[in-house]
Amino acid sequence: MADPRASVVIPTLNGGARFKECIEAVCSQELEGGFEVVTVDSGSSDGTDEVARKHGRLIRIKKSEFNHGLTRNLGISRTSGRSVALIVQDAVPMGRDWLSRLVEAAETEGVAGAYSRQVPRPDCPPFIKARLDRWSASRADREIKSLKGEDELMSLPMLERIRRLSFDNVSSCLRREAWERFPFAERRFGEDAAWSREVQLAGWSVVYEPASVVEHSHANSMWYEFKRVYLDHRNWREVAGGALFNNLVEVFQASINGVPDRWAELEERGVTGLEAWYWRAYALPYCASQNLAQYLGSRSYKAVMKLGWYRRIDDFIAKGV
Repeated sequence: MADPRASVVIPTLNGGARFKECIEAVCSQELEGGFEVVTVDSGSSDGTDEVARKHGRLIRIKKSEFNHGLTRNLGISRTSGRSVALIVQDAVPMGRDWLSRLVEAAETEGVAGAYSRQVPRPDCPPFIKARLDRWSASRADREIKSLKGEDELMSLPMLERIRRLSFDNVSSCLRREAWERFPFAERRFGEDAAWSREVQLAGWSVVYEPASVVEHSHANSMWYEFKRVYLDHRNWREVAGGALFNNLVEVFQASINGVPDRWAELEERGVTGLEAWYWRAYALPYCASQNLAQYLGSRSYKAVMKLGWYRRIDDFIAKGV
């Protein structure tokens, strides 16, 4: 039998009912040339592995062996499609053209990979939803991104560097040729943005394809969101070479100034009554925690290198994300 046009790789760990939605939506895709599905499970105990086995091939690894970059490399290495789509266990493709849109974008001449649009779930908290609406993977307009070299990247403002390098393995697709030349690095977080930088500096382009859509968001605690933003900006400092905040005074000012914006977002979304009062009170600690996480995260990369004791703090914050 000829190799399929595309492969889909899904890393899993106790994905529950949401994973069943995900893989059933993946298997319902329509793609000329066909596709295969491979799940890499790192020790599920809730039956996720058995659901995966019913819908494609299953690779089992130990939980301790999971790594965002290397686990995806393992899954890709066991596939044969000319393009390889990656999706996380709690992202659900919307429509039967999720895969075809991604594959077509990744197959375009000079393109290394493409990533999908993400829309929040109905239960997404209002401030998280507003933040996702501002994120690179939420826009309505298609974008082809490339870099002429390191000098061009470093000449850009920090927010523009982040936008230019953004690539999201929540839902993405890689040209196999590009992955074979540039496999993911061994990284506990942010393997997608690091890969985007590498391929763009090598002369490839990446595509944001909003016609390919997944439903994906989390209703996490403030502490979990702090941890995730901390790791995000630890990664951005390493990959993009800069920080959004230079000192704690800027963190304080941004936190105070952000409160009216969060309140305005509540009005825009029609949040009223006791729920509105709750989120209005939540706004200041939310802004402060998010901005402090960005500040500390952007400094942690060098701190870990210079201060041995800081690694324990860094590991504590990173645990479970």
